[in-house]
Amino acid sequence: MALMLAALVLSAILIYFSCELFVNGIEWVGLRFNISKNAVGTVLAAFSTALPESVVTFIAVVFGANASQKDVIALFSLTQHPLHYMDMPQNV
Repeated sequence: MALMLAALVLSAILIYFSCELFVNGIEWVGLRFNISKNAVGTVLAAFSTALPESVVTFIAVVFGANASQKDVIALFSLTQHPLHYMDMPQNV
């Protein structure tokens, strides 16, 4: 039990510092390329957080074992992918 609690606390600390590094990196890119803060927050941060899911889906489709696996992955990608929701209007 103590080992699991220690792992949970260590994971939370690692996630926190990873987020700090990510945000500082995005801010640095915005400053380096003279991009406005609004564009950095809405475009760069959104794109870079959705990029890992996009790459995983792309690799799964490209390297799928057979056509039926690729079809299932492509269908899931179209209906459940985070980038799909970026274009949808949000209820405010």
